[in-house]
This record gives sequence, structure tokens and C-alpha cells, in this order.
Amino acid sequence: MRALLALLARHGPAAYARTTFDPGHVTSSAFIVARDTGRVLLHRHRRFGTWMQFGGHDEGEHDPCATALREAREESGIVDLSFVSEAPLDIDVHAIAATEREPAHLHHDVRFLFVTPVEIASSPLGVDESTDLAWLSLADAAARGDEGIRRALRKIRPLLYPA
Repeated sequence: MRALLALLARHGPAAYARTTFDPGHVTSSAFIVARDTGRVLLHRHRRFGTWMQFGGHDEGEHDPCATALREAREESGIVDLSFVSEAPLDIDVHAIAATEREPAHLHHDVRFLFVTPVEIASSPLGVDESTDLAWLSLADAAARGDEGIRRALRKIRPLLYPA
């Protein structure tokens, strides 16, 4: 949280621009859980080759909630999504390697939890973003994710199924 607040203090609205690289910029993402099965939908990211939640860059919203909802709908093909809370589920700062177009930088990813009423049998693949989609138990999703994803997934069960 401190790193995100420092980024916002340093750059103001420019912190949301995907062209702010020193030290990085804000991204937003969404974990989608089907209320009927309790399983989470992940995708295999085309560029990174890893299983992860849906998300991406701000497109003028300057609002992580709005960005996460737009990205979740675009990339999963699911329109019927509701926030569990507009408070972030998790904030993760992770390094992005340099490419031909961008220097190495950090993504300050603000992550949210969404539910959809039912697990949809097949969602369309996001043409640019995904090579595969899968509904997974929280344990299976954790086995496929990195530590940041596992940390966020550990927070889901208590939010959806309080004791």
C-alpha cells in the first residue's frame, strides 16, 4: 500500500498512465468467482504464459474499480459481475521486464473480487490477452499462481464464506 500511495503522491493522475515508468504505474485486476460453485476463473496470459486473474491498464478511468470491472468483462466475456467490495482485495507490486517498446518497470496492481451468479460453461477467449481459460477450485488456482496470486486467493474464502 505504501508503494502505491508513494506512486500516486509522486505522479498524481499520471500514475495511471501506462507510459509512466519511473518506477511504474497503476494497473487493476479482477478475480472472478462463480457463486454457484465457488470456483475462480483464471486465464493463461498470452504474453507471460502464466495463469492469472484478469486485468490491465487504465484507459482514462483514473479509477481502479472501473478499470478492473472493464478489464474483467472484456477479457472474460462475462457481463454479469458484481463487486464483493469496492475496497481492494489485494495490492501487488511486481516487476515487468523490458520489451522493445517499454523499459522495465513496476505494476502497482490493485486487485478486486467479483462474483458472477453461475459458472459459465465456456467464456470467449480474449483475443489479445489469453490462450486458455479455466474455472478452478481456490486450491487448484493457487497451485498455478505466483505468490502474489496465492496471497490474494487466501483472502477470498473468508470474504465469500464468513464463519
